Amino acid sequence: MHIDNDVFLFKKPEKDLLDSDASFQNYERVEQYWYKDQLKIAKKECPIKEIDYNVEMSLNCGIMGFNKFDVLPEWMELALQYINWFDNTESIKKELSSIMFEQYHIFQLLKKYNYNIAVIEDFYISPKIAKEKGYTHLISGSKRRPDLEEKVENRLAQELAT
Repeated sequence: MHIDNDVFLFKKPEKDLLDSDASFQNYERVEQYWYKDQLKIAKKECPIKEIDYNVEMSLNCGIMGFNKFDVLPEWMELALQYINWFDNTESIKKELSSIMFEQYHIFQLLKKYNYNIAVIEDFYISPKIAKEKGYTHLISGSKRRPDLEEKVENRLAQELAT
């Protein structure tokens, strides 16, 4: 199981996450801003035929685990192809974001091979669900906010005291 370094698990993952073919934090819809720029160009120009850039779903890899590993070599190969395409296109002016070759591609590969996928929560993990499941993932710039750093520190101290 992979766990991002900004993820905290305060409880053992639920059985379905541990027993499924693959497990992830949650599903994501690609209309979220961080997909838009790359996806728009990839639909028109990316030569990778194994990926349908019209699909509007991905998997958040804040946590991910596998009990079946046969898809991993293909995932790696597609990631390398995507990075090579990205590095050689003039159409995208922003930095490469791993969400495309990481989260977007793995969703499609797992669906293609009929993997049983488990997630902590289908989409948004509310603070209530996060506390119930013992899960916290600091998103993006929140890691650099002193007020949130203090909240995390207090939560960790509280969890360690129990």
